[in-house]
Amino acid sequence: MKDKIELLTRIARFLILRGSFTGNIGLLQGKLGICIFFYRYARFTGKQHYFDFANNLIDEIYDEICLCNTKDFRDGLAGICWGVEYLVRNDYVDADADVVLADLDVQILKNDVRAMTDPGLETGLDGLAHYVLGRCFNKESRLFTTKEYIADLIESMQKNQGSEELIHQLINLKEDRKVRYSFDILDRIANKSKWKKDDLPEKHTIGISDNGLTGIAINLLNKIEP
Repeated sequence: MKDKIELLTRIARFLILRGSFTGNIGLLQGKLGICIFFYRYARFTGKQHYFDFANNLIDEIYDEICLCNTKDFRDGLAGICWGVEYLVRNDYVDADADVVLADLDVQILKNDVRAMTDPGLETGLDGLAHYVLGRCFNKESRLFTTKEYIADLIESMQKNQGSEELIHQLINLKEDRKVRYSFDILDRIANKSKWKKDDLPEKHTIGISDNGLTGIAINLLNKIEP
């Protein structure tokens, strides 16, 4: 346990040094993923400076959001919207996600999902499914999207062999049935990340996916949290 805490502290320090300098503001390889980790880490440690750093990253993301021209889950608007929803639902930030994300939702829904052929999470249809389910889960109002968009997404996922479970929940959403959705996708990605003995932080990417430092940090946090 002591070794895990020491490694986690080491990685956190490195992320503080490098986090603001990445030009990517996205969820899986950028500032938002780092921000989510530091909100969780601040709550775990009770240390204010980690919370302050996460707040600074959120401010930077808002300032730079106009520069984001992709809509995928890894680097783009779908992942950013999902991440903000996650922060609001877990009481890390005090905001109305539907108000904050309204303009971004409009941009994402301009995508013609019927033309997409990538079924994957990071840049494809499964990522958009997580975005829709995350934004709609347990909400009476679903004004940010339409049943037509959800139907098109379902059809495209079925055609391109997207996740059966996500398709099933999207069908439930479209037909106003109970939806089962867990916001654990970041943990599932991070828990595949591994730190090798005698590794250097510089050998890893900075994000959550692709065995990045933020993913390793979240994995460590998952193992030591009560």
